[in-house]
Amino acid sequence: MANAIDNTQAKYLNRDSANDANPSGFVVTPSIGATVVIGMTITSANDAPERDPKTVILEGSNDADIGGWNNPTNTWTFIAGVTNIPLFTARFQTQQFYFPNTKSYKHYRWTVLATQSDLTGTHNSCCMQVAEVELLAATQSNPCGQTAFVEQPVDTPALIGSPATFLAKVNGPWTVQWLRNAQPIPGANKLSYGTPPMTAAGDTNLYSLAIVGCQTSQVVRATLFTPSATKSIGINFRGQGANGTPTYMLPDDIAGIQLQAYWNNATNGSGTTGDGASLPDSVVDSDNQPTTITVDFMSTGEWGAGVGIDSPLQRMLNGLIRTDNRPGTPGHITFGNVPAGNHAVLVYMVGIPLQFQDGDYWITGVTSVTNYVTVMNADQYKPAPGFYRGSSTNPNARTLANFVRFDTVQPLGGAGGTIELDWDTATVGGGDRGVPVNGIQLILNAPNPGTPPAVTVEPQPTVAPTNGTAVLTVTATGNNLTYQWRKNGVNLPNGGHISGATTSTLAISSFADTDVGIYSVAVFNSAGSVISKNASVRISKYNIQDALVGYWKLDETSGTLAVNAVSGGLAGNVTGTAAWMAGQIANAFSFDGATFMIVSNYTKATKGIAASAWVNVTAGTASDVIVIQNAQPILTGSSPRIAGQFQLGLVVDLNTGNLLPMAAIGIGPNVARITGTAPFPAGSWHHLAFSADGAQLRLYVDGQQVAVTDYLGDIVLPDIPYLSIGAALNLSDPNNPTSPLVPDGTDPAFMNGPLDDVAVWTRAITASEVSAIYAAGQQHNALTTVVETPALTPIPITVARGANSIALSWGAGFKLQSTGNLTPPIQWADVPNAPSSFTANTTTGTQFYRLISTP
Repeated sequence: MANAIDNTQAKYLNRDSANDANPSGFVVTPSIGATVVIGMTITSANDAPERDPKTVILEGSNDADIGGWNNPTNTWTFIAGVTNIPLFTARFQTQQFYFPNTKSYKHYRWTVLATQSDLTGTHNSCCMQVAEVELLAATQSNPCGQTAFVEQPVDTPALIGSPATFLAKVNGPWTVQWLRNAQPIPGANKLSYGTPPMTAAGDTNLYSLAIVGCQTSQVVRATLFTPSATKSIGINFRGQGANGTPTYMLPDDIAGIQLQAYWNNATNGSGTTGDGASLPDSVVDSDNQPTTITVDFMSTGEWGAGVGIDSPLQRMLNGLIRTDNRPGTPGHITFGNVPAGNHAVLVYMVGIPLQFQDGDYWITGVTSVTNYVTVMNADQYKPAPGFYRGSSTNPNARTLANFVRFDTVQPLGGAGGTIELDWDTATVGGGDRGVPVNGIQLILNAPNPGTPPAVTVEPQPTVAPTNGTAVLTVTATGNNLTYQWRKNGVNLPNGGHISGATTSTLAISSFADTDVGIYSVAVFNSAGSVISKNASVRISKYNIQDALVGYWKLDETSGTLAVNAVSGGLAGNVTGTAAWMAGQIANAFSFDGATFMIVSNYTKATKGIAASAWVNVTAGTASDVIVIQNAQPILTGSSPRIAGQFQLGLVVDLNTGNLLPMAAIGIGPNVARITGTAPFPAGSWHHLAFSADGAQLRLYVDGQQVAVTDYLGDIVLPDIPYLSIGAALNLSDPNNPTSPLVPDGTDPAFMNGPLDDVAVWTRAITASEVSAIYAAGQQHNALTTVVETPALTPIPITVARGANSIALSWGAGFKLQSTGNLTPPIQWADVPNAPSSFTANTTTGTQFYRLISTP
């Protein structure tokens, strides 16, 4: 959904509407709360008019929570239908539609019932797509309690004769007004404003943006740009094919880590200086002077990132060239006729939306250096735009990044030699296109900025009780570090119940549903930056049965039904030979390599998912094994596909023949998959589990984590309702959707041996819960015997010592008390006028203080 409502031309594509077989769409919850929507706009995407919407309906809901676009537990009210939408006559064309509506809703569901398939002369066998959808609400005045800046304007440089363009983002359809020296600028009522052209005298005015009647942004300046004395050559890859491309930089666009104007626009996926099609005959430097340096580049093709086209930085990062979506197909960019010296190469990479990929970027001059990164995609970039450096030289310790920097690079062959960048996709199956280069700078004789920060201890996933305190910490190395914590990619401010947002420790007191999310921290110094791994922070009920939607204890002694111990949960139906035997916990079901179970339906996951089972696979098993899955027959991101939610099982290592533990989840159009490296023990009982929390997919054997991978996104709404236990199923006739389910003819993945205590949750389970389930099973006790208690949470307090004072500050939910001595009975007294901070004078004798929680 992010690409459908993001104020950019990034494409939103939904394959459910292929051949108009199914409706498709998304759910949006306005951040400003309940709104009265009276209209909508639809902007066509960059290509394929047959995929444009023809019939759209809009519905509203005031349910407390929404479980997904098609969750049957939610109640939706029809608001409006737009039928027979006229054909879009151009790409990125916007059509507006208005309708009578007077009721406010918390959530909106936008659904396409039919596309323009065949009406354009082309059949739509792919999907539905749009560039942008806007829901329009009428506001007579700004509701000041709800208004906020999402992005503040910043100081902006400009060349003589060019305007400085300020940009801002707000969290709703608010009336805004730009101010010059605190006075309204006539007609400046949009989120962007261009100043008069810069003069040699500069611009002494102070600019700001007001959300009318509510709040005003920080004050910013238009600055006269002075090019660096260190010359650079910038190449912008304009892109093509999607997401607002082709995107050309303007001559007066100023962008880059080393700010420069006069970027050279490169067209096509491959080319060379002077070829008459891809680059000018002579590339220019940052002073707009022709150079003798040549550029040659080769890639698999062009595409677009979809970060926007409104600012110089957006234009620099929107287009891209890319590799293929598999390792072993590198691209290259070669600078030729490079003068002698110690140069720097800066490579910018913002990936395609919904793609989660690792990339290898290496530079070759006199020496060769490789940086290993996880490429930041456009969805991850847009909430908090900025530069985040990748500097890891260890392929097993990648960091999320959108640029890499190589310093002290000398041309191969000496003066007049070459410097070459190569890059390659390192992830299999992370997307349908490979990793990108959006732009590149060669900085001649650049000073080395030093060592950027490095995270040595990552934030860990955290749970807290309602109204409790969640604490996240990070450890990083580097000089003069600064920190910025982020929630769901958006920078967090200090204030209210949040403290430490710009320190190494973040504390969130009075934890509530609105605080649940994916947290990370960016660490900065003058040499660059690094982003930590994501950490999920959630509310816990400290009840192992919370969100347990399937629990097949397999304690029966006869028959072909495996009872689901969860109230209202469906039983497993045995197909084949029913064989019950003694298990790890009471009884178990023994699979014979041809028998399987089907659970016809289960409650679907949306945000998190987990599964657990005791497994005793027969020694000598030499084929893949499915323990339990919602997949048909496997999870795949390739098209065509049948979307499923998860798999848990064992896979055969083709090199060794060993069985390895495996788990996978479906996330949007992609699949996150992990495999353990140690063989799964056969011939005896062992515990197997996985958990996915929105940030990481983790795999466990016997209570210990054996594999983990990062991902980002919700669990996909599946195309199939059922669970299979003990085998991978498929239609007997894949071309006939009404044909019966049978073991897959290519890889049935039969279980051979007994299973016991099989469970599925529609939430993530913590590492401590997995360990407790394993410990209970070792004592032959069911997982429902696990008892959980909230962990003690440290009080979030900051202490700063002065010459004659000590300053204390703390998060919400506590009050400060003091006493003059600790001799019983201690007489504690509340400190007045100290709701969240207090400064104690250290020259007036001894005083003791404590913080206690408040209701």
